[in-house]
Amino acid sequence: MIYVEGDTHNPIDMAKLNTKRLPEQRRMTKEDCLIICGDTGLSEYLSKQEIRFEDIIDSHQRFEPIHSFQDGDCRVGRIIMFKECLKYNITPCGIITGGLKEYKTQKGYLLETCHSAQDTYKKMIEYFF
Repeated sequence: MIYVEGDTHNPIDMAKLNTKRLPEQRRMTKEDCLIICGDTGLSEYLSKQEIRFEDIIDSHQRFEPIHSFQDGDCRVGRIIMFKECLKYNITPCGIITGGLKEYKTQKGYLLETCHSAQDTYKKMIEYFF
């Protein structure tokens, strides 16, 4: 069996993996696998009363470095971001792959890029609808 647990945060706090929080461990054997996920901020994101475009971009930026697909071009994250925009009635953005490396080193680069792409989508929507 494979079990997935949230991040234990730095410094690693293994006490969080107690039987109260993870009662399944009472049944675990050496053949079972426990995966401790990195902090994507998902619980914080899901607890928000109102989701803004900036929240979706922030969630995307936290998700990309740790997701398991490692496709190298943020494809999975971009699809999730697009879906979340539609879910919350926010104009989505389509990000081209060029320049995505800069968001790791330049603060605000990803948000600025997404706002620019969102503006392009808004123009297309206005034109066609």
